[in-house]
Amino acid sequence: MAGAVFGVAALFVRWPEARWVIQSLGAAYLLYVAYRIATAPILAKGAAAPHNTPGFRDGFILNLLNPKAYAAFFVLFSQFLLPFDNIAFSYSITSLVVAILMVLIDSIWLVVGSTINAIFTHPRTARATRVLFALSIVVATVWALL
Repeated sequence: MAGAVFGVAALFVRWPEARWVIQSLGAAYLLYVAYRIATAPILAKGAAAPHNTPGFRDGFILNLLNPKAYAAFFVLFSQFLLPFDNIAFSYSITSLVVAILMVLIDSIWLVVGSTINAIFTHPRTARATRVLFALSIVVATVWALL
């Protein structure tokens, strides 16, 4: 949110080459994520997670480096700032609303993830689901770049 508020997007307008570099890095990252999803091992029901399973620290770092979140904040703050007379108050309230929505949406994702967890314990459906998810990331990334 801070990057969007302080005008990081203005840097991309000033230096379009930086925008292309960031987009390319973001696309490469998303393609790497798609590969990791498609090739992730299938765990049998009740099996212990492998020792290299991402933990809280990994998720926290991913959250800080998540290019999709930064893109969403840039769009929100550049197009949908709440209309108050005081600009600092507008940014503060918009940030608060976005933060509340993030918690709500992340909570929904946690519930949905827990609900569909059974799909990922059956080898055939797990592999097909992972490949479908990975392909959707690849298609969305290519579409966004074009």
